[in-house]
Order: sequence, then structure tokens, then C-alpha cells
Amino acid sequence: MLDYPEKFPMSEKNFRSLVLFSKRELRRTSETSLRKNQRSIFGDSFFREIRKIQQLELGPFASSS
Repeated sequence: MLDYPEKFPMSEKNFRSLVLFSKRELRRTSETSLRKNQRSIFGDSFFREIRKIQQLELGPFASSS
């Protein structure tokens, strides 16, 4: 988690909100669905949230990187 901001550059405020979002996702996700979806602890909504934040911060260039 420490090298996270380097991989996904974003402001501290958005990083904090993403951490809070991921904690909510983990609480919401049951163990059964975790076993079903082992490729990702967080599931697709976590990565959709990352992309949404990147789009907000980087604008139209977010998807081309």
C-alpha cells in the first residue's frame, strides 16, 4: 500500500477517499463472494473507482496512460 501513490498518482484527499471506499467495499463483501472472485479482493467496483478518480484528476489523458 505504501507504493500505491506512485503507481496511481492522485491527490492525498482522493487517495484518502479511495482508502475509505475500499474499507467499505471490504466490509460489504462477504467471504463467499471473496472465494468466488479471487482475482481481486475488492472486485471491479474498486478499480472503477480508481479510474473515476484518475479521470477527475488527469482529465482526458487519464485513459491513454
